[in-house]
This record gives sequence, C-alpha cells and structure tokens, in this order.
Amino acid sequence: MAAVATGPTKRLRVMATDDVQAATATAPTAAASVAGRQHRWQPFLFVFCQARLPFRLPELDSVLHVCHATVRFDRDEFAKCESPFVVVEVDDAQEGGAIAAVKRILGRSILMRYALELYGSGGSWEACVEAIRLVTDRVQNAAGVGESFKYDYESVNRKRHLDHRRQLFESLSFLYYQGTVDVRTPTVVFKVLEEYKKKKDPTPCKCFFGRVVGESQRGLINHFALTDRGILGTTSMDPELSLLAANQGLARQGSLVLDPFVGTASLLFPAAHFGSYVVGSDIDYVTLQGYGKTPRANVQDRMRGPEEKIPATFRQYGLSHRYLGVAVIDSNRPPWRPGLSFVDAIITDPPYGIREKPRKVQSGGSESVAATGSAPAAATTVTHTTTTTTATTTTTSTTTTITDARADASAVPERKSTKPTIEKYAIDHVFLDLLNFAAHILVVGGRLVYWLPVVMSLFDESQFPQHPNLRQLSFSRDQLSKKHARYLVTMEKISEPTQGAVSSGPTEAMLDARPFLKLPPVLSSDAP
Repeated sequence: MAAVATGPTKRLRVMATDDVQAATATAPTAAASVAGRQHRWQPFLFVFCQARLPFRLPELDSVLHVCHATVRFDRDEFAKCESPFVVVEVDDAQEGGAIAAVKRILGRSILMRYALELYGSGGSWEACVEAIRLVTDRVQNAAGVGESFKYDYESVNRKRHLDHRRQLFESLSFLYYQGTVDVRTPTVVFKVLEEYKKKKDPTPCKCFFGRVVGESQRGLINHFALTDRGILGTTSMDPELSLLAANQGLARQGSLVLDPFVGTASLLFPAAHFGSYVVGSDIDYVTLQGYGKTPRANVQDRMRGPEEKIPATFRQYGLSHRYLGVAVIDSNRPPWRPGLSFVDAIITDPPYGIREKPRKVQSGGSESVAATGSAPAAATTVTHTTTTTTATTTTTSTTTTITDARADASAVPERKSTKPTIEKYAIDHVFLDLLNFAAHILVVGGRLVYWLPVVMSLFDESQFPQHPNLRQLSFSRDQLSKKHARYLVTMEKISEPTQGAVSSGPTEAMLDARPFLKLPPVLSSDAP
C-alpha cells in the first residue's frame, strides 16, 4: 500500500527536485531561511521499519515541517517503495549543519529506526567499495583519536552467515582508523547494509555503508504502552498510531491541541510529550471522570481506582504541566464563541458505533419538569410575652404573624431538568460537523487530524469529506480486516470561513454503523 499526499505545504522545507529555486518557490519560509547561502547537499540513508508503509511519507513531511529541515529526495519513489532504505540529501548550509538537522528529524520520527551518514552505495558490494574509496579520508576521520568504533551488519529479506559478514568487513581493510575497536560500547558504529529482492537470491540488489548518526523515537511506543497506562478504555488508541497522529498534527513546543472526542485521552499523551498544551472534551461524563468498572482483562468486576483517571495518567508520564483539563461537551453544540480561532491542531478519533456509539444532545433541549403543588401557605401566629417590672408589675403581650413559605410548594416556579436528553448521532453528521468545527476554531495553518473508518467495498479515495477552508494534505490507510479499514486524514486550514461555508461530501464516503453490521449499504444523514 502506498502513502498518498497532496504535496508539500507552503511552509514545508522539502526539496524533492534538483531545481532548488523551483522547490523553494512553493515554500516561502524555507526559501527565506536559505536565502543568500549556497546549498551543500550531503547524502544520508534513512532506515525505516517495515511496518505502517502508508504512513511513512506523511509522517516524514510533518517531521520535516516541525524540525525546519531542508532536504531533498524522490517523493514518488519513496511513496511507492517498500524498501526500508531511503537515500536523502540534507543541506549542510542550514543552521547547525546537516548532522544537526538529521538528529532533529530522528528526535521526532516514529517510523524511522536510525540514520546513516552515507559514505558509499551501489547495486553490488564491489560497487559500494569503489564509492567508499573515493571518500577514504572522510571515513577514517569519523573515528579519530580517543574514539572507539565497531563494524555492524544488517540484511533485508535474507539472513547471511557470519563468514559472509567477515568477508565484507575484511574488504574494508584499506581503511585505517586512529580510534580503537570496541564491540560492546563503541562511540562510533559503522554499518554495512544489504538488501535482497528474494530470500534465495545469491547477491544483493542494494548495498550501503555509513556511520550511524543516531536512533529515532520508536522507544516511545513502549513508553506509552497500554499495558502500563493508568487509564484504559475500550477505544484507547494504539500508542504507535497515537504518536503518528501527533506528528502529523505538528504537535510542538507551546502549541495548543484539542481532542473533541477525547475518551481516555490516548491521542493527547503523545502531543503533550512533544511539548503541546492539550485539552479535551467528550459527551461521556463517566469516562472523563474515571467512573465505572475497569476494562482490564486481568481484573474482574473491579471499579476504577484513583490512578485510573486522566489527570493521574498525565502525572504518570510527567506531563501534568501540559494538561489543561477536559470538559463534558456535546461536539454537535460546541460552546466556543463564534469567530474565535485559537487552536493549533485538532487530533481526534470520532466514535463510529462499534465499541462506542456516537451520541449528541437531543434537539429542543431538556424535558420540562414542573414542581408538584400542595396546600396554600399556612399563617402561623406566635405570641411573644414581655414582662416589665416597676413599682407596679405590668404585663404586655405582642402578637406577631409569620408566614411559612416552605409549606407552599406551588410557589416554586417551573424548572427544567439539568440532565439533557441524549440521542443517536448519525455517523456522516459526526464528520461533517467536525470539519465545520475545525474550520472555525483552528488558526490559519492549523491542522485537523482525524481517523475515518470505512467499508472497503463502498469507499473510494476520492470521496473524503471536504470543506472550502480546509485543504487535504494526506491520508494513510490502516487495514483493520479484509472488509474494513480506517484512514488517518490530515487537513490544513487555509483561510477563515465566510458566512455559509460548510463541509460537504457524499455520505457514501463515510462509515455508517449499518454497513459495519452487514445491513444494506445505504447511508443517509437522516439515519436513525
């Protein structure tokens, strides 16, 4: 499956062609940052994990945006290839140099494993060695005096014997390092990488050699593992997907991220980790307050403890200073003042009726509840006696009449119940309302990142919901089963909405509960 993206945004520093001026023309911010400097492109090898292939390009685009990195690579080739190896050229003239830019990228990437400063590559190991010979001094200086180093080997699609690895390392005997060998805790690691098309191929199709610059943030997947998390719910998002959503939402230091279907806040923890202030809302009061029974499989009929709440889980991760709170809000009736655009990103996973049903407050408000009447107020007479003593004793009585209003319940005016009436929320309305809401509350340039579940037999990738003030940047498919999938859709606000600007899109493009339940695949916004 190939990732699909609509191209670089105005601020995205991606050079995908050799024509630097043409590339920077679509990225004014990048052009301004490199104005007056001569580009010095340095090759690096980005090594990705072999999973979540459709998410690789959208995540890389977003990480480059956040890190302000100027790079160039073949976007079309990257979107189609299933190889974990991608050669990227990084501008060494940018602030801090190429190495610093790559380290910034590694500090945000989830799908990348590590990056190499590339010294040689080729379609065979012999061709790779010839390329290394051209930069011998550069390779030898990588492990200078006082540094330790080692060689490491990795292959794709085929396992190779130790003797084969030894032969490859011995072919590099023309390199003389001033450092010392340390196979356990080296300061410099040189890697030999080979990729085979098929398991039984005798020779590799690609070979690479380089120095490891650093590793990515894939360790955060275990850090946010659901098994160790305080609060857990039936809809808690997989930590890897939550981290990818945070990256595509450009979560960064000082930004504000909102989740209007927050649930157990799975999408907010990674955003807070990356420096954003986070706030959420949901119509489910019980989940927000951490009431009810715990959903953990190893505990039967136990109520949630004090550690199984959203604020406690933010404390668990040391992110309380980024947590602004959650509120019980109906997403169909947002309380925010019209014309108030202050949110940098909306990252959310709307309910679609499988584990949690979408709900909203019923139109027309709450039911009227009148107080029951009773007998009229009773007038109570109280006699208060005061005695004054003088030379002649005189007694004076004063009578006071008190009306007991508590006895007259009919005097209380009619009032409405504080508990609203809840009704079903049609799936197509959920997503169209979400786009309308995002168009109003996001700042210009802010992003909407949401999950859209679909039935594969009914869905076409040209049928995503649209809004005149939002531009679709990318969508990545996560296959749930043969029939069902969900897309991570990323949109950017490009302008403020005008009166009457609303989202649109065929309801067949969105998942109603009925196709999921194998009922007739007819979607209607008036569905019960």
